[in-house]
Amino acid sequence: MKDGKTEVTIFGQANGLYTIVHNKKTFDDMAGHWAQKDPETLASKLIINGMADRTFAPGVNTAAKLGLVQGVGEGKFSPDTVITREQMIVMIMNAVQLVQGSLYGSSISHSICRSSQYF
Repeated sequence: MKDGKTEVTIFGQANGLYTIVHNKKTFDDMAGHWAQKDPETLASKLIINGMADRTFAPGVNTAAKLGLVQGVGEGKFSPDTVITREQMIVMIMNAVQLVQGSLYGSSISHSICRSSQYF
């Protein structure tokens, strides 16, 4: 802080134009949620957007459409229910395989996913 103004010095290997953005983002629907900090930090850095200006609307539907989760049955999800280590591993493996372009590419994750009652 210098003369009431924020002063920033940037050291870099290349010349260029740099922009500093202060964009404190909060989502009313995330207030008090255990994961509130992460989406608000990412939105403040302009990495993600909410569904509306002050509404995040967590992406359970997106995760289901991508095949990362399959719900608890009968088209229902329980996003605040505690999950098992097995269920977390299935979601992690599904995410890895999605990024690699081969969701359900291995028979191990496919059989674990089929045996899980949560997904």
